Amino acid sequence: TATTTTTTAPLYGDVNVDGIVDIADTVLLARYIAQDPAVTVTEQGLQNADCDPDGNIDSSDLTAIARYLAHLVDKLG
Repeated sequence: TATTTTTTAPLYGDVNVDGIVDIADTVLLARYIAQDPAVTVTEQGLQNADCDPDGNIDSSDLTAIARYLAHLVDKLG
């Protein structure tokens, strides 16, 4: 049997993969970065979280989402 993997283009900032970028995404990402063991982020969520596409999920991505939500930047990614 063949297995196929569907890769969806990232919606930068949508860490919880609910189709919108909002404060819930920043909370989830902050908890992920802090290595909260109660937090699970999907592979798509991690792809979406890399808002400054450098391959690292860190505080710079969190800052990018916060700046976007504050209307300081027009887009992510």
